[in-house]
Amino acid sequence: MKRGAQKNKFKIRYDRILICLLFLTIIVLFIYHIFTMKLSNIYITGNKYLKDQEIIELVSLENYPKMIKIKTTEIKKKLEKQNEIIDAIVEKKGKTITIKIKEAKPLYYDSLTDEVVLSNGKKNVTIMKNTTRRWILCN
Repeated sequence: MKRGAQKNKFKIRYDRILICLLFLTIIVLFIYHIFTMKLSNIYITGNKYLKDQEIIELVSLENYPKMIKIKTTEIKKKLEKQNEIIDAIVEKKGKTITIKIKEAKPLYYDSLTDEVVLSNGKKNVTIMKNTTRRWILCN
């Protein structure tokens, strides 16, 4: 071996390490923000007979949960199980949920069974108690 041969020195590049740490910090903060982001707005359209608050309670959004926990398919299924609702479209954008509802119209009140018969053929007893007059007057 030659005495004058130079050894390769290992250089630590602090600028690259700093850039990588900064990039990783930004990614971690972004993921944390997504997981902790809460619902801020609920828009409900197309409802005439059901109140907005009744719909919000029906789909369990009254506490404005975290957006990551909200499943639009579950909300749609909950809404379409109701006799009064024919179709529901649920969209989630950012911190906002938009619920578009198509309600069944009340046709008549069956006094023998104390039920309201709806346009989709289903009968409803629960609405009857408070809103019979409203339903009859709306048609």
